[in-house]
Amino acid sequence: MVKPPAGPPPPEVPEGWKAHWDQTYKAWFYENFYTEDTVWVKPTEPVYPPGFVDDPAALTNIMAAVSIGENAPSPQPEYVSYP
Repeated sequence: MVKPPAGPPPPEVPEGWKAHWDQTYKAWFYENFYTEDTVWVKPTEPVYPPGFVDDPAALTNIMAAVSIGENAPSPQPEYVSYP
């Protein structure tokens, strides 16, 4: 038989966070999925992976800037080895 986890049911947390029960302190602490940082205060805002763009209009602007060469890396020469 599988033993249920210790502590009360986990609280709902914003996207990117996970709640963990601390048996010693009898309190919840929260882990950021992406940075693995932990905090005792319940988070109120979601977190996203580095480079994540939440706004579709911003993503469109980023894609347009890259396609016209703004902030895009310059092409690298192709190296060919000869026998």
